[in-house]
Amino acid sequence: MNAERIYSSLPVTLQNFVCCIKGLQIRRQRYDARFLALLNEAKNRVKWTGEQVADYQAERLMRFVEHAIKNVPYYAETGIRVKDVRSVEDLHKLPVINKENVRANRSKFIASNVHKREIVHCHTSGTTGAGLKFLSTRDAIREQWAVWWRFRSTYGIPLHETCAYFGGRSVVPVQQAKPPYCRFNIPCGQLMLSAYHLSGNTVSSYVETLNRRQPKWFHGYPSFMSTLAQLMVENDLALDYSPKWVTTGSENMLDHQREAIYNAFGVTPAQSYGMSEAVANISERPNGALTVDEDFAYTEFVPNDGHSYRVVGTNFTNLAMPLIRYEVGDLVTISDDDRMTGWRTVSTLDGRQEDSIVTANGSVVGRLDHIFKDAVNVREAQIYQPDTSRLIVRIVPERNYGAGDEAALRQEFASRIGSGTLVQFDIVESIEKTSRGKLRFVISDVKSPMSLSQTCCK
Repeated sequence: MNAERIYSSLPVTLQNFVCCIKGLQIRRQRYDARFLALLNEAKNRVKWTGEQVADYQAERLMRFVEHAIKNVPYYAETGIRVKDVRSVEDLHKLPVINKENVRANRSKFIASNVHKREIVHCHTSGTTGAGLKFLSTRDAIREQWAVWWRFRSTYGIPLHETCAYFGGRSVVPVQQAKPPYCRFNIPCGQLMLSAYHLSGNTVSSYVETLNRRQPKWFHGYPSFMSTLAQLMVENDLALDYSPKWVTTGSENMLDHQREAIYNAFGVTPAQSYGMSEAVANISERPNGALTVDEDFAYTEFVPNDGHSYRVVGTNFTNLAMPLIRYEVGDLVTISDDDRMTGWRTVSTLDGRQEDSIVTANGSVVGRLDHIFKDAVNVREAQIYQPDTSRLIVRIVPERNYGAGDEAALRQEFASRIGSGTLVQFDIVESIEKTSRGKLRFVISDVKSPMSLSQTCCK
């Protein structure tokens, strides 16, 4: 019996205890004295002049590139020497890479001079569903969280403020048919709500939980929060208190989602953009400017189609597995706005507009790419939903893909959508792209219960 099955078999009280133990481990890893120092430094850098920001960025970038060329086999094998990259303008001499390059050459991206005790094992997912396992360092993770907490602090959110967390973690077993549809992570101050149980039949329980606990801060996926907001309106439900802050991350926030969240909760949501690989970060300021965090990573915007730009980033912090000129797979529309001198802004974040599926019981489930986080033997994946009774999962396999991989994926699907929906796996050589060369991760012929509300909001 694996850990997930053991967790699912526990009573709710013990599940909360497990969440708190995990939360304590996370808090100790992220939030120590070093983190507080990094957070203070990050806050101070916002006051810098454009020249100071540019100098700081160039100095960190050059040190990072030198480290990579000297200690990382992939970059050493490019033939580029340290003296060839003396300024930001020379960065183009190094190749643009993507997740596939890293997956295919993972061992070559690992630095030879980072001590094992500093290494943290991480994983991520993406729009193609292909998982990526990579290494980071404790200090890199602290610095990333310092930048994220800088964003939150600009809105007045105190460090360790309790929040209602609208994330994708499967903390409530999918087979659980009765409330509560939440669990508690007390060390990290999180009331973790389940995205996989929310429907017209259960929304009243979510509202009751929020009214009873009254967290001032809502944070998480905009798709989850906007679905809750729309269901509240449709079922004539409301909070009996007013939250103070709503922040979003992990997904692009669409206009209709922003409007739905504001209409239900009375707070304008603020969004941040980042990723586990930490090669770029964009934070929405209180004045509405989507501002590139220039002091965290070097972000390039590469023209895509005359209107949008591809995000290509270089991390400053992860010495264990440097990613230089890493294409994230997201699109933005850039801006000429200069409300913060030295800090570029973008007009819109256009990438990762996550699709959803509708389960047999009417629940709307999004962010399904989490299912593939550890699926390192899957090159590409696509989910097709012809009706609410079944899903067809198209897999482009890596050479080592086998029955064990399919079994693991089947279990991941079951933990999120239950057993009422048949999941069929089709092994294919390739997945058809759109006319613009993009791969749609989710294709659904099922009309979402939210579609009418979304049309009205648009």
